[in-house]
Amino acid sequence: MMTGQLKFIVLKALCEHKESGYSLMKHIEENTGCWKPSAGSMYPLLEGLLKKGCVTVEKKGRKKIYTITGGGREVFLSLATKRGEFVDKMIEGLNVLTSFYDQKDMGYYAEMLLQLKTGEMPYAELSPELNQFRSLLFEIHKQGKVAENKPRMKAIIRKAVEDLRKLK
Repeated sequence: MMTGQLKFIVLKALCEHKESGYSLMKHIEENTGCWKPSAGSMYPLLEGLLKKGCVTVEKKGRKKIYTITGGGREVFLSLATKRGEFVDKMIEGLNVLTSFYDQKDMGYYAEMLLQLKTGEMPYAELSPELNQFRSLLFEIHKQGKVAENKPRMKAIIRKAVEDLRKLK
């Protein structure tokens, strides 16, 4: 899901402060709320960024601390521009769909896309629970138990919706 965005996320984090590979993985997990890249993804990426001159590395004991370079900032800005253009096209598509669907719902989607454009993860603090919910639904479906549990499932979801409405 997020692996295609790892370079963008790492460079964005390094624009803010120096970090070790491990602290970058933790930073990403905390900021996405659901995804922690593996060492097998992080360290090859950092090595590639080092070879391309996007980052420098300083050893502090056993740790390697990565710092973004001017070239790395340029790469980040280029990625941010491309990401922004992509999100703008998605918003354009959403605007076309508003003639077919509830405009209020489309406004929520557009708002989430704008958050993505700035590098924010919508609902990051809820992602673990949302991922568990989705996984459980798929698991129940895979086991062929939706039909027999449909009334209970609907009641559970209805109750959650009612409870969420109380937060307004």
